[in-house]
Amino acid sequence: MQKKYFFFDIDGTLTSVKNGLVPNSTKKAVQLAKQQGHFVAIATGRPYYFTKAVAEEVGIEHLVCNGGNDLYVNHECIRHTSLDRAFSLAVIDECLKKDISFCVSVEDSLKRITHNDRFTKDLYGDPCIGDLEIIENIDYHQFPQFERIIIAMPAGREKTLDVFQKYPLPMRYHPNSCIIEPDHKDEGIRDMIKQLKGKHEDVVVFGDGRNDIKMFQVAAFSIAMGNAIDEVKNVADYVTKDSDQDGIYEAMKHFGWI
Repeated sequence: MQKKYFFFDIDGTLTSVKNGLVPNSTKKAVQLAKQQGHFVAIATGRPYYFTKAVAEEVGIEHLVCNGGNDLYVNHECIRHTSLDRAFSLAVIDECLKKDISFCVSVEDSLKRITHNDRFTKDLYGDPCIGDLEIIENIDYHQFPQFERIIIAMPAGREKTLDVFQKYPLPMRYHPNSCIIEPDHKDEGIRDMIKQLKGKHEDVVVFGDGRNDIKMFQVAAFSIAMGNAIDEVKNVADYVTKDSDQDGIYEAMKHFGWI
């Protein structure tokens, strides 16, 4: 059997859209694929600290995480890239100038930093995942790197920041906040395959959300979950069942990979 290189998104792909748990059929499919000699990895926007537990539960040791900025082989980091520092500081400086609340992540952890207590109030109920530390009069320019920037801003207001007139808009998962985070799963997968000396034509990706579209467009073969958004289904080579209806197992079995 020709060795394949499988890359799975987490939320809504490896995990159920109903309860966030990993179905037993998915765990079984992953283990059978490994037994067949295939390479199995996660490709997620999540940072490593937020990926490791799921990876260990499913039995996956290789990760393209942090939106493609970080690569892990056998849980050892072989590449880490932060957000562009000049761009990050341009966003931060403009937010400060226009009195727009935000927080930053400067390391691979739950720690978030802001300069006053307005940030959580300005989220108007949106969740802020992480441990928020308030440091008054902080100089953000002291930080050598930034991993994420979360801005308290209602949907549709992004272009009130001049920096987004020439840079892509941030991701949005909630109505009152947007997030600047890595969005290069495609590049992460490409670099992982290069590291492994694998072949591009043997890459298979599974996903369901907007941040999976780039990897779908460049992968040799792409599979959308039944619960995927239409934009993902439209660029997929195959649409399987929902993640909580044995979608991964069904697709792997259908193509004879397990």
